[in-house]
Amino acid sequence: MASYTKLQSGSWGVRVDGAASAGQVVTVTKRDGSSKSERIERVLWTGADRRTGKTISICAIASGTGGGQPRRNGRRGGGCRGCGGPVVHASHHRAMAGYCGHCAFDEFDC
Repeated sequence: MASYTKLQSGSWGVRVDGAASAGQVVTVTKRDGSSKSERIERVLWTGADRRTGKTISICAIASGTGGGQPRRNGRRGGGCRGCGGPVVHASHHRAMAGYCGHCAFDEFDC
């Protein structure tokens, strides 16, 4: 089972029961009972749930999905691959691999 969760960056991600891996496709159950398939972009945290003690993972979902949010200005793409937000902190450059300046720093940090 997976559910949407708000990430610290302000974007939407997923909470997955068990250990997750990047590239994994999970079925997210929405509050209205419907479901949607989402691809995990990055695993941000894996550990024990404080309430149940079971292993859970908090993950960023692939850009473009937005956790069910509509696309900005009807544009296809152009958002950051990490947070889904606008790429305002860095130009679209091949070396940035589609990430904004903040996410690129985190992704390519050595």
